[in-house]
Amino acid sequence: MKKFIVIDHSLCNLQGHHYECSLSVAEAAAREGYEPIIITNKIFPQSLKPDNIKVISAFDVDWFDNPVNSNQEHNIIEFLNILQNNPLDKLSERIIYQVQFYFKYWDLTQPKLKLLLEKIQGSLSRLINWIQEDIKLLRSIPLSNTLWGLFKIIWGLIRYILVIFSKKINQALIKLLTPKTKSFKESLSQVLEEIKFSSDDEIFIHTIGIYQVEQVYHYLVDRDLSKMPRFHILLRRDIDDPLVVYAPGMGLKAIFDNCYNSQLWPDKIQFYTDTDELIQRYNSLSEVKLQKIPIPFRQEKLQQTTQISTKNKPIHIVYLGDARPEKGYHYLPSIVESLWTDYIQPCKIKLTIQSNFSIEGGEGLIPQARLALERYPDSKVKLIKNAMSADDYYQLLAEADMLVLPYDSHSYRFRTSGVLTEALAAGKPVIVPENSWLGKQVDSSRASLYKNTDEIPEKVIYIIENLPQFSDSAKIFSQGWLEQNSPDNLLKTLLSSQNTIKLDNIASNKSPIEINHQIVSNDTPETVSKILLVIESDFLLDNETTNPSFINQLDYLGLCGYDVYGLFFTNKIERKGNNYEPFYHQVYPVIDRIFQEFSVNLKQRWIVNYNSSDIIPYALNTKEYIKEVLEEKNSFKRDLIERYNLGIPSDLIQLLQSNQFDVIFLNSIISYSI
Repeated sequence: MKKFIVIDHSLCNLQGHHYECSLSVAEAAAREGYEPIIITNKIFPQSLKPDNIKVISAFDVDWFDNPVNSNQEHNIIEFLNILQNNPLDKLSERIIYQVQFYFKYWDLTQPKLKLLLEKIQGSLSRLINWIQEDIKLLRSIPLSNTLWGLFKIIWGLIRYILVIFSKKINQALIKLLTPKTKSFKESLSQVLEEIKFSSDDEIFIHTIGIYQVEQVYHYLVDRDLSKMPRFHILLRRDIDDPLVVYAPGMGLKAIFDNCYNSQLWPDKIQFYTDTDELIQRYNSLSEVKLQKIPIPFRQEKLQQTTQISTKNKPIHIVYLGDARPEKGYHYLPSIVESLWTDYIQPCKIKLTIQSNFSIEGGEGLIPQARLALERYPDSKVKLIKNAMSADDYYQLLAEADMLVLPYDSHSYRFRTSGVLTEALAAGKPVIVPENSWLGKQVDSSRASLYKNTDEIPEKVIYIIENLPQFSDSAKIFSQGWLEQNSPDNLLKTLLSSQNTIKLDNIASNKSPIEINHQIVSNDTPETVSKILLVIESDFLLDNETTNPSFINQLDYLGLCGYDVYGLFFTNKIERKGNNYEPFYHQVYPVIDRIFQEFSVNLKQRWIVNYNSSDIIPYALNTKEYIKEVLEEKNSFKRDLIERYNLGIPSDLIQLLQSNQFDVIFLNSIISYSI
């Protein structure tokens, strides 16, 4: 069986979104018939390993290339530090200090004991003086060149030997007990040899440092490429991020150039990112071209959560994710303070704030911010100080009425957010920075956007006062968002990436063409045309194999390599309203099968339902329409009214309003009312 290997060498615990990403992609690979394997850091706990997926704990370093030590190794390192710090000298100093301390303490607090101690101290003082006088007398005896001198020489030698012996023992212990850290490349080579990989296998690395990407390159160029699996590497940080710019080694641009010149790309190594802006920036560096992939998570976890009624309860505002500076955790105390008097204290709202540190002790202002939040009662502002299990995380997300994401807009101007992805999938209103990737994923119907963090409290209040409308809009949007960011969608992108790149290369290297007997060279770079394909899905379900015209059209779209966006809807009464859900699940795999069969690049799909017909166009008779609905009669008027209220998603509306499509193709529209 072919293997799909997810390498997550930083995966040590539930911190961040590593665990969710690795597990969701591995489960998607299993559904596609692969044997999934997750390779983690060596300290990944046994208790977190899933039952249905093989997990190998192999790596010594995290994605910063720093060694990660187990508890046992941590104890050994502490012991070595003790050895290097002259423990006997420090022990004697502590004993002398304690003796002096207690003598002083008893002197001040025990009057009766004080007299006894003074007598003991006087006796000891006289004894010491007598011994010192005796030593002086012994030294005055002329034995310096005989017995006494010999004794001093022997004692000096013994002390010198003991010091040397002690140092050698310490050095030997340090060398023996210091954990040996393997590099990323060494661990990668060893673990892949152990699992007996083949050229049919796929390897996905979703969290990796730039220097480690270089190590992957060196690992591949040293081997017979015909026997190597294909590597898929996700890069999520901007090209001017300090962790990218100042990474050790040859640097990202040189890595890309070497992968291109050695022909590792695209056959054996491919690169991805998760926003259009990052694709443009990465693609500006070299001939290596990146592809966009979704942001995966285990969507079934959302469906398994228990919905708790919030009627007559405070509105629940939630902050999810690690307590980190770029996530704006340090702004939360001022937000809480602004809302305290009018909203939190009177129990109109309550907050739950995930507050676990991403590194031990916290970064920058984060520890002070957490201390400031701890002064509020837990019933009104609850802090969660440990990384949550997946079940607890998604349950808290389900219980939230809205999420606050006070992120740094510069850090997230092109960078994605797993928390926002999950919040939109769960149908939750959000508060996000305007000039960022987060702000581009939402509109004013399901989110409130701020320019400065000072505006966040008033944005919270605005959503509170209009929560039903925001919640309804967010839930409608969530269905399409779930499709777009499914692990299965990510896997299909990875597995089809080689063919996509080859088609792109063919398109970008067209030979000169002849027009009116003149040779015209196509030197200018071409942008891929965007086609909006509008289809009545009844046609897909009922006649897809009997319509040669439709087959020819799909074949043409596939050959041209256009970016196709699909709007699918039904015109049959039995598939509308309450019957929309089964219709949706029935038509979804049909769309997948047909479009994949003809290699149509379906970038996004919207399978839409009809909203309640609360808008009656052109002064049509409302009573007649209601009567036709109740009697389940079809008519031109009814069809026109319902088409007028077709539930067009807000992201499609934005694309239409900004004139993003080159062609809108109305295909298979059978009904006369169009």
